[in-house]
Amino acid sequence: MTAFLDAAGVEATINTGIEVVRNGGTVLLVGMASPKINIELKHAIAKEIKFLTSYMYTSEMKEGLDLIAQGKIDVKKIINR
Repeated sequence: MTAFLDAAGVEATINTGIEVVRNGGTVLLVGMASPKINIELKHAIAKEIKFLTSYMYTSEMKEGLDLIAQGKIDVKKIINR
């Protein structure tokens, strides 16, 4: 997996992202459940992971979901199962 999106913002999910993203991959953090967490920093550094962050408000979240529901944004290309 080249990228991992975390919207929960908790230690367990962020560390899962560090674990599953491939070397040189990206972990995108948009959730913020706690202002401080413990992450597996040594593992992230050894894998040369990039961290990206984003902060959005609830109104933008609804707008984005509406655009997806209307078919104006195709998310099939970014969903991995």
